[in-house]
Amino acid sequence: MECEDCPRDCPLDKSVQLTKIVQGKLSKALVCAECPKRDPLATLPGGAPSGPFSLQAFLAGIKPAAPAPEAPVPELPQVPDCPHCGLSFLEFRQTGRLGCYRDYEVFKPALLPLIAKIQHATTHEGSVPARAAARLEREARIAALKHELGEAVLAENYERAAELRDEIRALEPPSPEGEGS
Repeated sequence: MECEDCPRDCPLDKSVQLTKIVQGKLSKALVCAECPKRDPLATLPGGAPSGPFSLQAFLAGIKPAAPAPEAPVPELPQVPDCPHCGLSFLEFRQTGRLGCYRDYEVFKPALLPLIAKIQHATTHEGSVPARAAARLEREARIAALKHELGEAVLAENYERAAELRDEIRALEPPSPEGEGS
């Protein structure tokens, strides 16, 4: 076979397939490896001429990209180092690993916004095992009632506080015998 685009007869031992779509018509040509190097926008057999478009002129007309503005470096929250393992919040940010289980409490003010950004929440919102759902619901209800009880005591609404206390006692599991009264 010979090159379909070359004015000279050259063998297709190293060929390139050119594909061109002009006015919705697909045309393909097998050309020698030298043809695309000479004129990358050459007319393909059966196709329309590539026109006055020049890749070099196009690239020369593109302005260099403006340097991206430097993003402001977020300020690290001021949290103390962990008294147990000595890890600082900066070290956590660099390694992505906490040093011990106490770091969750020590770094809590700085971790909560980070967790909220990553997880879109700071509490578990997924499904729970069926056998644990009732217990977790009860524990959440007790926690809400205790919070409301504290507010009632602060507001000196003792009748409401007594109602809440009784409701909490009804929800809490019975304490094992032998523990305080």
